[in-house]
Amino acid sequence: MEEKKMTDGQLEAKLNSLHSKETKWKVLAICAFVLTFISGVVTGNVLVFLLFLVIMLVLGCFWIKRNNEIKEFLSDNVINGVLEEVFGDSVEYKPFEKLNPGGVVVPFHYIGSEGENHIKGVYKGVNFELGDIRLIDEEEYTNEDGVSTSKVTRLKGQWLICDLDNAPACNVYVSEWERNDRSIMTSDVIIADDKFSERFCVRSDNPQEAYKILTPQLMERISAAADKCEGTVYLSFLRNGKMNIAMKNEHELFELQKGRIDVEALHERFRVELSGFAEIIDILCGEERNV
Repeated sequence: MEEKKMTDGQLEAKLNSLHSKETKWKVLAICAFVLTFISGVVTGNVLVFLLFLVIMLVLGCFWIKRNNEIKEFLSDNVINGVLEEVFGDSVEYKPFEKLNPGGVVVPFHYIGSEGENHIKGVYKGVNFELGDIRLIDEEEYTNEDGVSTSKVTRLKGQWLICDLDNAPACNVYVSEWERNDRSIMTSDVIIADDKFSERFCVRSDNPQEAYKILTPQLMERISAAADKCEGTVYLSFLRNGKMNIAMKNEHELFELQKGRIDVEALHERFRVELSGFAEIIDILCGEERNV
């Protein structure tokens, strides 16, 4: 027997119920964290600290479980439909999987990556991957027990990978400058276009060959694509035939806003969000592809 499709009203009721439960466990986990910190730092009572630590971990597991339930429900009932609407039916979505990012030039050090919401498919003949990304580093700090390390996020946003029609003869990296980046990143490919060179740092493993790749038309498309992205953009055109775009915007895909969930508004927000990435692919991998 064919399974009945849920109405918008039923979807909203289920999502709001899941969201309410997830919020409850989140608040409880945060409260437990505060009590754990107070018992460990302020009172110094080891037994009380361990008790609250166990409670915090248990509540945290329930929070993660509820959050995963929401992601799975959204995937089955909202996100897959929006993905097909924007990119067509040749698309696959794995909410808990991360993509493997390629090389870009960024003005900071990182040792690894985390992420989720892995989307993979073919859009207008272009193979692409898209997903949330966090570039992770470690920082050292000193406490009473000596030197320890903590994990820090250097970049939070999205990563887009597209296949190029023709693999370039060298690797070319185009990185948008933020304030104070000029003392860290320097171009080794001098661009005659002042407006472009003022906005982007350009590096290559073969600067002379890079001039053949960075045509005025491609630079115009890079600028247009960067305009479509929120935040800072780092691109690479690689000899393996891949184009990478890292977008630093502090957002995640398919985020639920606070308050009561409206399925129609949620569908439209996701559609607009994904359409922005489709536009970027159109701009950089459209009919005039010459990389």
